[in-house]
Amino acid sequence: MNQAQIKHLGTDANFSTMMKLIHYLEDKIEILTETTVTDVDPERHVLTAETRAGDTLTLEAEHIIFAVGRVGSQFFVSWCRNHDIRVMNNQIDLGVRVELPSLIWQNFAEKIYEPKIWYRSKTYGDVTRMFCFNDRGQVVMENTAGILTVNGHSYRDEARKTRNSNFALLTTIRFTEPFKEPIEYARAVASLANMISGGSVLVQRLGDLENGRRTNEHRIAQSTTHPTLEAVPGDLSLCMPKRQLDNIVETLHMLDKIAPGTANCDTLLYGIECKYYSARPAADPRTFEIEGCRKVYAVGDGAGFTRSLSHAAAHGLYVADRILSDQ
Repeated sequence: MNQAQIKHLGTDANFSTMMKLIHYLEDKIEILTETTVTDVDPERHVLTAETRAGDTLTLEAEHIIFAVGRVGSQFFVSWCRNHDIRVMNNQIDLGVRVELPSLIWQNFAEKIYEPKIWYRSKTYGDVTRMFCFNDRGQVVMENTAGILTVNGHSYRDEARKTRNSNFALLTTIRFTEPFKEPIEYARAVASLANMISGGSVLVQRLGDLENGRRTNEHRIAQSTTHPTLEAVPGDLSLCMPKRQLDNIVETLHMLDKIAPGTANCDTLLYGIECKYYSARPAADPRTFEIEGCRKVYAVGDGAGFTRSLSHAAAHGLYVADRILSDQ
């Protein structure tokens, strides 16, 4: 087991933290809001952007860093292809958000706060990982470019804490040739859940899933785990591929051995949750300068190099330090 220090700010403190960061930077850099970069010329080092008002801007820079985030990953892949930059397909993680009484994982939460567990299934040999643990938190809905998925929050304010804890349980899928659209695959699976739920997300009791029946309002009302998100009761097997669903159920029963109650029939599964990572460009492994593009770099989740907010932030700092040290 690896140990690491964690600073938990809390979702409710996120806005004030970001505002402090912006105020700290506002007299040091220029931030253009409501402005979309449409192209980057890697040879002339010229960026083309459009404002919300429809004006076109051209900007020149000695160093250019792509830090587009997951929401900008499709743009980045398109840019790489337009400029003949080699990219490597990354895997996607597809699964559910698990919600259960906080007492079940309380012992872990008190000692390490956020348990991260990897499990390789006996059935398929696939890796399923548990992460993004929210002690006494709540399940939330996310809208990414029109596709509704689920996630989890936990709060700093004691008054906003709940009686439940939740975590992501996602199985990793690595595609092979000729398939090259892993992000669209994940979005298609999530869109099926949106369709079945009538424009929302689904929630299902583990017991109902294992018994091959749809969860309905009556069964949710009788559940000992009260949902923190108003999702639509339904059947995840109608939208999630069997292989991924089998991995998730098998992993839940293995987790039950270290935290009894995890695989209770009233454990709630929300879907779909997915983490997709952009195709990774060919780049220098030390400087992360994109191959064939002098002083043009890529960082973070949107470029396929990292898989979390903290790692993406550290990656950005690393590349910035490298650039400054070469001045």
